[in-house]
Amino acid sequence: MSYDLGGVAVLSFTATDTAGTPATPAGITVTVTLPDGSTATPTPQLVSTGVYQALYLTTQAGRHTYRWLATGVPGPGVGVGALTDSFDVEPAVAGTVLSLQDCRDTLNVTSTATDAKIRTYSAAITGVLEKLCGPIVVRQVTERYLESGESEVLMLRKTPVFQPAGQAYPIAAITPVLTYGVTYDVSLLTVDKSTGLLRHVAGIPFWNGPYDITYSCGRPVIPDNILTAARIILRHLWSLERGGAGANSIGYPADDAVMLYGFSIPNRALELLDGPGTRDPGGIA
Repeated sequence: MSYDLGGVAVLSFTATDTAGTPATPAGITVTVTLPDGSTATPTPQLVSTGVYQALYLTTQAGRHTYRWLATGVPGPGVGVGALTDSFDVEPAVAGTVLSLQDCRDTLNVTSTATDAKIRTYSAAITGVLEKLCGPIVVRQVTERYLESGESEVLMLRKTPVFQPAGQAYPIAAITPVLTYGVTYDVSLLTVDKSTGLLRHVAGIPFWNGPYDITYSCGRPVIPDNILTAARIILRHLWSLERGGAGANSIGYPADDAVMLYGFSIPNRALELLDGPGTRDPGGIA
């Protein structure tokens, strides 16, 4: 189950006695462990005999785990037991090629009942598309480069490089890891945004690495061929889940998919991704 950041996670649990009947425990707690390792203890609320619910207001994006613990002396009429499970919280900034509404429209789904599953598919599709095409969703990254003065150029790993509005230079920061590392002025660094080639305007090598380099990458305008390929893959995955007539009704014959990176992608989607610059955005793997 996933929730949007700032949404309320609904956590449920049933305590049972030795006969498996819902029963009241001597004590009950629920502990939520956040992605950063901190914990929270929302108050359990009694729904009916032995059935409890806790509402947790999410504050961090990422994987959360939670544990219910019902205590007491096991026996008839005394609810005991434990449950450990998890839920995910989505970042405040969307990180998928297709929006949720775009996915619903593509699948002709009007109900919100399958939203969580659709969003999981959308995130998975984004991952495989970026494996093929390089960064698509714009984001800031920090990467470590192990240069030590042997080269006058660095090749940024994620391209195309994107310069956000309000950021004066393509590179947000370059920080030496070692105390004797050289500090470079980002205003004197030039970047080929397509290939990721980074160099100093004076041709000075990058001495005494490693360096942590912070920059943004991705496509602020996603090409139509990538968007269309994403919709095709989504329909394909959705039809496979339903199987039988559901798959045939969308018209994907068995030979229309190939296994690539362990992911089933229709050939027509791969053909769409062969547009100029789409599957070879530059940079290095």
